[in-house]
Amino acid sequence: NWFVDLYGTGYYVKSGGNIEVKIANQESPNHKTNSGNFTYGNVASAWIDHGTAPANGNYEYVILPNKNAQDMMLFSMHMQMGIEYKVWQQDVNAHILSFTSNGNEGYAIYEPSSGLQGRYIEASHQPVLTMAKLRGSMLSLRISNPDHNFTGSAPLFGANQVMPITITLKGKWSLDLALSEVSSIAIVGDNTVFTINTTDGEAYDMNLTQVN
Repeated sequence: NWFVDLYGTGYYVKSGGNIEVKIANQESPNHKTNSGNFTYGNVASAWIDHGTAPANGNYEYVILPNKNAQDMMLFSMHMQMGIEYKVWQQDVNAHILSFTSNGNEGYAIYEPSSGLQGRYIEASHQPVLTMAKLRGSMLSLRISNPDHNFTGSAPLFGANQVMPITITLKGKWSLDLALSEVSSIAIVGDNTVFTINTTDGEAYDMNLTQVN
């Protein structure tokens, strides 16, 4: 369930189907000249075979740069022991996982969602990418909105528009330093709700302290 390519990139497939590997001559359009000509080469391709018309299928894989066979054998052993990372949620609404080595927890939230299964974020009313890390009583967040929210429509997109995103955190928190993009923050019941104005796909860093 793992292999290493010629560039030293390791691939570990935990689930999702059989791994298919093919080495063959391939022709591709020459994107450098856009002239209609093709380039040719002997290339290696690998993919997960999900079968025909899978229903409610899923998959899980890890890409590891600068690895060799010995590294991958060790990583495979760690995966079988469950000590590399933990998947909290993997569905159409969100992918959430935390890393054992450093405690970082990553959120890729695809749909407006509540009842999220990670340790820190309860809900988001818009798709958002977030990394969270708890250090003692301080929670560090890095937030990015992948939607540039352009005016107009393809192919004549206009400027980016500011898009507010409202996120609910599990627990009671206060913002350490004011952030101009954070338009509101409040403790609501046992949770903390804040709204941040995002634009240009930028990443915003926030530090919050737990409130007793």
